[in-house]
Amino acid sequence: MINNYRFILKYLAQIILLILSVNSCTNHPEIKPDWVINEPNTDDEYWVGIGIIEKPLPDDYREIAQQRALNEIASQINVQLTSTVTSVVQELNYDVDEYFSSIIETRINQNINYVEYVDHYESKTDYMAYARLSKKKYFADLAGKRGKAVSTSLEFIAKSEPFNVNSFNYLSSALLEIWPFLDQDLDVKSPDGNQKRVNLASYIKIQLFDYIDRIQFIPETDPYILKIHSEDGSFYKANCVDKNTLKALASIPVLYQINNRGKLSPGVSNTDGVLSLNPFLDGKISKPTHISHTLALSELVDSSLIPILAPMVRNTIVALEIKGPDFAMRSDEKNLGNRLNPPFISSAIKEYFVVNLSGKFTTENNADYIISLVVNTVPRSEEQDQYGFFYVYANAELSIISSVDNKQLYSKSITQVKGAHTDINLAGNKALKKLLKEIKSELPKIVEQL
Repeated sequence: MINNYRFILKYLAQIILLILSVNSCTNHPEIKPDWVINEPNTDDEYWVGIGIIEKPLPDDYREIAQQRALNEIASQINVQLTSTVTSVVQELNYDVDEYFSSIIETRINQNINYVEYVDHYESKTDYMAYARLSKKKYFADLAGKRGKAVSTSLEFIAKSEPFNVNSFNYLSSALLEIWPFLDQDLDVKSPDGNQKRVNLASYIKIQLFDYIDRIQFIPETDPYILKIHSEDGSFYKANCVDKNTLKALASIPVLYQINNRGKLSPGVSNTDGVLSLNPFLDGKISKPTHISHTLALSELVDSSLIPILAPMVRNTIVALEIKGPDFAMRSDEKNLGNRLNPPFISSAIKEYFVVNLSGKFTTENNADYIISLVVNTVPRSEEQDQYGFFYVYANAELSIISSVDNKQLYSKSITQVKGAHTDINLAGNKALKKLLKEIKSELPKIVEQL
């Protein structure tokens, strides 16, 4: 009897446990964290962000929710900073919205280690991530980075003197160093040594303007005289100097254009500060009338600073006048051992270079090129042939030398050009006239070598 009673009790207990278990599984209420029910707000200590992603959830739903929480924190900082925009940002021609959008993203990424992902929660419909960023840590980190940036910027400024082509790079780096902190206090003692306090960003901008203004290009003549087919004189040259000290400025990059046509071509001043530019642009422009050149800012500063500095850059325009090269003539022209009078072959050569190259003939000391001509005639025989004719052969040695380096640019021997006549002197003259035709056919080839 007792055993039966115990069996019944045991059986009932199992049934009761089963019922309680089923009831527990089916009626247990969903417990939501307090931050889900009462969404936390940003306060004096933290910026708060809640990232939500609805179901169905992608594979990387946790990362997406956390990023959305981070974006919400960033948007709150952006609102606060936008309200404190200073005149410095506008003075530097930055778009306010673009500037702060960029620096907030940078600052949040730099403070990613200070962001706390407090909790997460998954419901039947979505997944939520709760993140916060300590304002104390954020501003302490910002102050530290700003101080370091100011110190580095001042070091770059110190290196920008004395003024030279590298000064632009140093000042560009100095401004970029403090670029993320333009909304912060950047007042420092003036780097030029006086006790006046200045905004560092404004100071750098003024220095860059001053450096641009100090660069001067002084052409050797205005209008500038170009000598075509002259090794040295066919290039436009200007002295690049510091307006304040009149010292030569080396390695200053420019962009130049001829007759306002075609793309801009690059140039740079040499170690002596001389800017040498080719106005003929590899033969593409045959009659240059003027040249214009300006600083190549892209070679001097970071591209982000070009819109700030471009209005300060001058465009130098110089008129061009074309002159031909200066020639000297060495000639020895003989017919049967007698000097020609007048020496018509050398005269024809001179005429060609004057007409076709606008050349001028002068002394050897003043010439760009020296033409050497030796002409003579030799009879085949001192006696007439059976028909009463004399036969005379003309020969010529023609060459041209550059007076700059004494280099021979062209040389040609023309021999055995025959002339016939019943008079031996006239036979020589006929040979010389034929020789002149052959020489004239060679003259364009000479021009190609200049």
